[in-house]
Amino acid sequence: MDRESERRRNIRLPLGAGVECHVDVGGARYVGPVRDLSMAGLFLLTGEQPGEQGTCTAKIVFRGRYSDLEIESLQGAIVRVEEDGFALAFTHFLEWFSLVPLYLKKMQGPL
Repeated sequence: MDRESERRRNIRLPLGAGVECHVDVGGARYVGPVRDLSMAGLFLLTGEQPGEQGTCTAKIVFRGRYSDLEIESLQGAIVRVEEDGFALAFTHFLEWFSLVPLYLKKMQGPL
């Protein structure tokens, strides 16, 4: 996607296997790694497509070496479905987004 056709306004950070998301929508649960994360939403790699789109509840888990950080009760909606997963737009900005660069630094080496 080139810059001219890009409609997103928020910075997205690519993430690795250390961050996963749990999404509950329509009685189903989807779990997988987070490909991209921004203040406004995320893309969940699931390899499966949700049976329905719409409002959902999500939890993001940042895996550490010795402990995990969980951000729970994220409200949002599934806004795009692709072959390898789906995009979730948060109802409110992710207020803990500023912690993500610290997490990425930790995963690249000791602080």
